[in-house]
Amino acid sequence: MIKGRIKVRVVLLKQNIVNNDLCPFGCQDKETVQHFVFHCRHSKLILDKLGIQMNGYVEPEDIYIEANKRLLENKRQAWPLVITAIYWTIWLSRNKKVFDDIETPAEVVAKQCVYMVKLWSHRANKKEKEAALIWTSDWHS
Repeated sequence: MIKGRIKVRVVLLKQNIVNNDLCPFGCQDKETVQHFVFHCRHSKLILDKLGIQMNGYVEPEDIYIEANKRLLENKRQAWPLVITAIYWTIWLSRNKKVFDDIETPAEVVAKQCVYMVKLWSHRANKKEKEAALIWTSDWHS
């Protein structure tokens, strides 16, 4: 995502895999990496449900660098794990829409994000696990 190598519709169109480059969620914008990360209504709905705002960022790497600076210390340790798990889960739901024409409701994807963070945190070090638990417990409150 940071290197712009994910197969968003702009890339898929160039490869003749899809017939247009518009966002699959009806945003009426070209689906670029920046659109997927910052502007897509589907991504925004899910992030909103998780209480995560991506306002003011321009490049995908900003979510790792700049967003991390805004976090409370008790959550900062798990930020890379948390945001990567969230965007991975959103990407999986996006692929269901693109390739199977199945749109998963934002509420369901948000719950899947919580599950993914918990699953990935089992491989994290102690501080990351503790911080990830704070994130997921906040989402349940």
